[in-house]
Amino acid sequence: MRVVAPRWRVGHPRLLGMGTDFTIQQHQADAHRRLHRALNLGGDLNAGDLLGANTRAHVTRPMTEPETARTLFGLRQSSTHRLWRALVKRCAETPRALGFMRVEGGLRGLGEELGVDHTTLSRNLKAWETRHPPLVATGYEQRSRARESLALIQIPLLTEWLLWTAEVRARWLSHQPGHLTDRNIVDIQRMFIPQGMPPSPDITRQDAARMLLPAASPH
Repeated sequence: MRVVAPRWRVGHPRLLGMGTDFTIQQHQADAHRRLHRALNLGGDLNAGDLLGANTRAHVTRPMTEPETARTLFGLRQSSTHRLWRALVKRCAETPRALGFMRVEGGLRGLGEELGVDHTTLSRNLKAWETRHPPLVATGYEQRSRARESLALIQIPLLTEWLLWTAEVRARWLSHQPGHLTDRNIVDIQRMFIPQGMPPSPDITRQDAARMLLPAASPH
């Protein structure tokens, strides 16, 4: 399989590989390396400990809320919001998905799976990929000399929030100095996902308290 480089080259510098010549497969390899570093903090942790279903829901839920879709991503039509929600769900389907999804059957196969016409799907993906920063990145297989088929989709912002969540939860579960509490983590997700990128994964509990002061949840 040959996956071509995604068509974007600019955007937020903290998005994986953005502004470089990385292919989407290299972005995915980088994401898995970051997850493995987080797992190594605790020794006997597994991916489900860091990114179980409930934990992932704390990321995907605010990322797909109608208000966030409108204000952060500019998705004003209900049909595009439904498509966005479906892609976010697929790209966070397992603890190791990390914002990526493998596409079987190319655009047509994915369109059938999602109940969307493949030309509409293609148009939305291309539009989202040209945003600054892009909402999605895509990789293609060379199936024949003349034909490339959609093979991989990434939602970079979702990747960053899932990895941030894994990293700060690893610090919490391995009792690192200054680690965030579970409540801190959820509050930061709720408050800052609708605004864009996550803070540094090295954030301390004191930093979090200052960030969350106007809207801190009771502990």
